[in-house]
Amino acid sequence: MSDFIEPVATLDEAHAFMAELREAQKREGVWLADGPLAQRVFQGKASREEIGEWCKQFFCALTHFHRGAHSRPRARLTGLRPEFKKHFWENRIEEEYGALSNTAGHVELLLRLAEALGVSRMDMVTAKPNPATRAVMDRATRTLPDPDDFLPGSVVTGALETMNPETSTRISQGLITHYGISERDAQFFTVHIYADAEHGEVGAQLLTLVPKEKWPAIKEAALEASRGFYAMWSSVTPQAQAA
Repeated sequence: MSDFIEPVATLDEAHAFMAELREAQKREGVWLADGPLAQRVFQGKASREEIGEWCKQFFCALTHFHRGAHSRPRARLTGLRPEFKKHFWENRIEEEYGALSNTAGHVELLLRLAEALGVSRMDMVTAKPNPATRAVMDRATRTLPDPDDFLPGSVVTGALETMNPETSTRISQGLITHYGISERDAQFFTVHIYADAEHGEVGAQLLTLVPKEKWPAIKEAALEASRGFYAMWSSVTPQAQAA
């Protein structure tokens, strides 16, 4: 008997599910690359203050995610093959130290971007989450502590991260083209172009380990999380501020 969790679905089936989920995200209008913030930055229409406010809100969420994700019990990795354990380890050392991209930890990269936009580090660390950001943080608090949700939750994270390559490409191009942001200071986005494409693929691989009866719930959870992220990203735009 194997000591590892064995696949219960093929990778082709998992890829098809993830493709359907991407189409659902786009159909529902929660694909981040098509959202107002990404479009406004790409077109040079967003103010520097607007982008700086996004940095503060995302800093609140990102540091919250790191505290929760990095406190996960190691037991959650029990039964996973070495290549999956390696993925989670690599993800952690990249997020914390920029060890794979040879840049810096992703919180540091976000702080650098904010500084280039005129937002001080003190402003970042004293920022308060707005209601949309708080909702995203609260959802993470509810879902991360459940050991039984580790694999489904990792698939949901992969579904969220599949939006990042296209979104990060648009925003980094906009920052460099319209706002005078250097390639170094835009690294918070550029490092996610390739890394999160890989994370999406790992999410599909992890999905093969999840019983199929749980797949509909994963789809609903991924769409719920996508709605939350879309609302958080959009919350800093003038349209949201005026609402």
